[in-house]
Amino acid sequence: MHGPSPAQVKVLTILYWLLAAGEVVTIRDLARMTGTKSSHNMYEHLGRLQKKGYVTWERGKAATYRVTEKGADFMRQRVVRVEESALSELARMAVLERA
Repeated sequence: MHGPSPAQVKVLTILYWLLAAGEVVTIRDLARMTGTKSSHNMYEHLGRLQKKGYVTWERGKAATYRVTEKGADFMRQRVVRVEESALSELARMAVLERA
């Protein structure tokens, strides 16, 4: 099974950081924040993320979305890659300034 699509990464990222901040997240919140046109489309994204093991929730209960350990690992790896990329860019800029 492949990793999340770019749209699913967007959903996972928003969900991850909102939950990390202690926020309660609803389908409508996620749809609005990702620019998804309908709650149905958001359910589809979340369903695919669930099948891939990145998120879970309690069926029949509102706002119980959780990022799984697999999802949290994916997000931590993304943060490290962004930090490494930013550090590489800073190092490149420092070298250019010295030239």
